[in-house]
Amino acid sequence: MDVFRPFERRSDGPQVDFIDLAVVPPGSEIGRHRHGDDEEWYVVLEGSATMLLDGEEFPVSEGDIIINRPFGEHGLRNDSDRDVRLFVFQASR
Repeated sequence: MDVFRPFERRSDGPQVDFIDLAVVPPGSEIGRHRHGDDEEWYVVLEGSATMLLDGEEFPVSEGDIIINRPFGEHGLRNDSDRDVRLFVFQASR
């Protein structure tokens, strides 16, 4: 059995606001945006895409974890021919 725990809550650590399972179809995107004083983690479960992070673009694929830091600009573009599935975690302090 394999277990992957990208986040474990501590009493003095960040609190999870939400955990989403996002499905981004081919040609779609999570548009560029910015949050406040929180972190948002993308955990790519299936597929490949282009990640937009603080003015840089780079490829991501299954198994990648991207941490979107507080006040940072980020987004994800599915420029492949199959769905991209990812967990999106948001935590605030």
